[in-house]
Amino acid sequence: MNIPFTGGCACGAIRYECNAEPIVMFNCHCRDCQRISGGGFAPVVYVPLKAFRFTKGSLHYYGTPSLAGGP
Repeated sequence: MNIPFTGGCACGAIRYECNAEPIVMFNCHCRDCQRISGGGFAPVVYVPLKAFRFTKGSLHYYGTPSLAGGP
């Protein structure tokens, strides 16, 4: 993996940079991730907080209910 790596949200409002290797990587198969990716899963990457920084935009959060009824 090339370090640093960059990315952002689908609409382009948020951009970020990370200068460390991921702690863990996996695929999420929840319905939200399936909708966003247009496939059966979305890749997820956990990185050290100190190595991560936003280069554009500010975050907004939202919640969706799970099939089990929780957030």
